[in-house]
Order: sequence, then C-alpha cells, then structure tokens
Amino acid sequence: MNGMRKLAVAFWILSLLVPCAGQKDKDTRAPDLSGKWILDTSKSKFDSKGRGSAYISTVLVISHNEPELRIIRTFISKGREQSEELTYYTDGRGETNKLAFTIRDLKTRTRWEKGNLVSKWTWTSDIGNDNLFTDGHERREMSADGRVLAITYSISGISGLILLKLVFNRDSK
Repeated sequence: MNGMRKLAVAFWILSLLVPCAGQKDKDTRAPDLSGKWILDTSKSKFDSKGRGSAYISTVLVISHNEPELRIIRTFISKGREQSEELTYYTDGRGETNKLAFTIRDLKTRTRWEKGNLVSKWTWTSDIGNDNLFTDGHERREMSADGRVLAITYSISGISGLILLKLVFNRDSK
C-alpha cells in the first residue's frame, strides 16, 4: 500500500506540472506595448555631447503580438522625416534590422527581463584595418498605468559611453 501511495502522489505532482511545462518561457508580467507613442522631450535625457538629439521629434507605432514586436519609428533628422520598420522577437531567437542612421544591419537578441523588454547587441565597424566594437543595451519599460514607455540606451564603444533615456507618452486618440 505504501508503494501505491507513493505512485498516487507522483501522478498528482505530475498532473500539476504538465500544464505549466509549456509556459516556462512566457513571462506573464510582459505588458502589451501596442499603440502610438509620442516622444516627450521634457522628460527625456539626451547625452551631454548632444548625441541622441536626432530623436528630438519621434513617434513610435508599435504592433505587439507575442513573441513578435513590430515598431515603425518616424523621426525628423536634418530637416527630413525618416521612418524605419523594426522587428524584434521577445523569445531571444535574435533579429536583424536596418537602421535609418546606418548603412549596416544591426543584429540584436531580445528578451523579457522582469517585465522589461531588453535588446542587446555587439556591432563591429571596419575602419581601415581596424575593427571597432560597440556594445549596446536597450531597455523598454512601461509604467504601471500603461501610459508611459521609457526606453533607455547604454552604448559603449570608441566614442565612449552614451546614455540616453527616451520617454514616450501613449497617444490617447
């Protein structure tokens, strides 16, 4: 009878674990970032050397359907409106995006970390015979009420450390 009791307990524990097995990678704290977001320059922090100022007039339109996040980023740079479409996969599989400011692709890996969406990358630039590496970290964090999206950038490389914080307000229209 003792063996039967152990077997029954084992089956009971297994029945509790099986429904959870497929959910191990899903972060239930992951917010839905979908919507139109408008940059609030009064709350944003740009680099002291003026780096990041190209984002002064920026609008994000985000379509979020886990694990895919699509962003259309529109900004005015050098008097011209430019747009870029970016795709991220929140399951860490990796993605490649063409950025408007560069002629090269940027390869990133994106994951949820404690309710924030984090993308990391290392970018290599070839200048002459030198390879220059840039490490980047981008963290997207939504306020508890879902009205504010803060994106912080930490980029280190030959130009030093660049820290930016872009704060976006959800467009209520």
